[in-house]
Amino acid sequence: MSMLKLANEMKRSAVSKVVAVVLIVAVIVVGVTALMFSSTLNRGLLLEPGPEVPMGPEPEVPAEPEPEVPMEGEPVPVEPEPEAPMEPEPEVEPDPLMNLVRLTLTGRDIRWVMNGEQNPMIEVPLGSVVEIEIFNEDNVPHQFAIDEFGIRIDRINSGESATVSFIADSEGTFRYRCVIHPVIMDGAIVVTP
Repeated sequence: MSMLKLANEMKRSAVSKVVAVVLIVAVIVVGVTALMFSSTLNRGLLLEPGPEVPMGPEPEVPAEPEPEVPMEGEPVPVEPEPEAPMEPEPEVEPDPLMNLVRLTLTGRDIRWVMNGEQNPMIEVPLGSVVEIEIFNEDNVPHQFAIDEFGIRIDRINSGESATVSFIADSEGTFRYRCVIHPVIMDGAIVVTP
């Protein structure tokens, strides 16, 4: 009986080893396939711009009515203008923490560029209002996102610009990126106390 037990244990051990090797190979194959798919997807988006997004029609502005011209000899009626009530202007006290930080990022050579630096680390003080103007000088569209602050621009075409703003109300390091080119257009905003 002990020989039979030993043989069964050896079979189970061999089966466990084979199962472990098969699982490792499957994980590697899935990872390589995902990497190749992602690379192909990014390369396709890099070389082929997407469809143009149609703009909506211009809103119609109603024409102002022609003023009535009195006939010769008729008196011209004069209507008094109503007086607007005087309201005191609200007093606004300046908030010392609300500093305005204006930044400019340019999409150039499939990188974010600021002051000649690619994908720079940007430091801003806690509580500041951050305004980022984004220009696209590349021949492909870009997107812009800072997930932690709810910022997302879905399309900035070649030659176009967009502006985003947010309050840096959380301390830490936050990623900004192009959603289309996340690996090569990726930087960090550091909110410091």
